[in-house]
Amino acid sequence: MRIELKRVLAASAWLMLVACGGGGSSSGSSPPDIPQFAVNAAQRHLLSDAGSWTLAGSANGQAFTIDLTHEALPVGVFAVSGATATRSRQTVTLMQAGVVTDTNAVTYYFNGADVLLLGSDNGDTTCSVATASTAVPVTAVVGDTGPLYADNDLTRCSNGAAVAGTTLTTWSLESDSGVVLLCWNQTAKDVAGTVLATLSTCIETSTAGILGSKARVTIAASGFPVVIARNF
Repeated sequence: MRIELKRVLAASAWLMLVACGGGGSSSGSSPPDIPQFAVNAAQRHLLSDAGSWTLAGSANGQAFTIDLTHEALPVGVFAVSGATATRSRQTVTLMQAGVVTDTNAVTYYFNGADVLLLGSDNGDTTCSVATASTAVPVTAVVGDTGPLYADNDLTRCSNGAAVAGTTLTTWSLESDSGVVLLCWNQTAKDVAGTVLATLSTCIETSTAGILGSKARVTIAASGFPVVIARNF
């Protein structure tokens, strides 16, 4: 779902701004007393519903906030493949002292029937195209994880564009301070296979797969401290 390469690279840029003072396994059978969470439904809500979360964090003594929003868009054509697909836009905005220092909007293209990702327009003239996409299971228990999708990150939004790197994304169901979170965990690499950054975006979910008001974002980039922003 590409909270992905361009978002990860943008996250790395945010860390630079902050530093400068500027801007598994899928679920199986389990005892009946262990809560089952409808993670596939949560995934669909994440891509199909509107949502907004404001998170707070700090790095190198500098406080910042991250505004994370999701919105459904009309069906559109994915420029790389020409496929008509369901769309969702995720916008991440970084602010320091109430001033916007960076913003990044990624539009995801996915199959509306099974919620499998086809790719993304990263909002900066580049796109990413999925090389593998796996459905999130119907239910999972806390601690479960599994593959979500892999993609090639392209230099532009057209068929035949050069590959600039890759992003591998997994899903996980985690508990943090009593809050159960559905997470997308992304690792971005360059063409040589060197890890550029990792990004984990987690949103509260109920057992029925309804998204809640709590969220957490964790960013790690080479040469910078790990940053965690949250609202709980």
